[in-house]
Amino acid sequence: MIALLTITLLLATAEVNSQTGTLDQSVCRLPAEVPNGPAVPQFDNIDHFEAYIECNMKDIGETIEVKEYYDSKENRGTLDTIQYGQGIYLIYDYSVMQIYEIVQRTANENPVCRTQAMQSAAQNGVFGLNPGTGTSGHIFSVAQMFHLGTGDIKYAGTTTVRGMPVHRFSLCTYWDQWQASIQADYYFSLPDYPNPYAWTNMIPVRITATGKATGPPHHRPGDPVNPSEVTWTEHPFDHTYEIFFFKPYVNDRTVFDIPA
Repeated sequence: MIALLTITLLLATAEVNSQTGTLDQSVCRLPAEVPNGPAVPQFDNIDHFEAYIECNMKDIGETIEVKEYYDSKENRGTLDTIQYGQGIYLIYDYSVMQIYEIVQRTANENPVCRTQAMQSAAQNGVFGLNPGTGTSGHIFSVAQMFHLGTGDIKYAGTTTVRGMPVHRFSLCTYWDQWQASIQADYYFSLPDYPNPYAWTNMIPVRITATGKATGPPHHRPGDPVNPSEVTWTEHPFDHTYEIFFFKPYVNDRTVFDIPA
């Protein structure tokens, strides 16, 4: 379950710039770069946030609801998701280098809980992993999570998303983990556009990711898997991540608590 959700979210938000493979330029339809635009936001002043995201995978006709909670100071993150009618709750505790997965398959069944050791940034999905000394590690910064530190990202002017004026930034890159050629487009609200949190920064409102990736056949949880379908194949993908709110704080800190 962790792997499925990780693959879905990673294509737009985490460490997509590994360059040992070759970018397929056919996926790149970058808009013209607009000179003298603003710098892409880095969110250096944020050590907490919570966000509500609708992940729409148009290539496979599926949607995942995600509530994301981030705490850099305490070195932890949580994803509260609904996928295929199942609740999937993932707690990333970097103090012990463990991922806790709680799955609520139906309203009438008891949740199933299991743990998994953190091993790599790719496995950790949107929260990543900055290795420390020995077996220690730290959650990604916000800029790392959204891949905003690259010099390849280009400013593409202003447009409108869900009625809001936004800045658009575009990037075309290759991600070796899934042999993926990706065009990612980031949309941030204009700093002077009023928001519920009286925040004067640009706020992320949408990320799109299109391109080609190589991976296993798609299966819903619980579907039988044919052992002969172990060969990874190249497939196109088209994902839109609608960020319906992005708060620079976390209201309920119990979202990070490990269940008893």
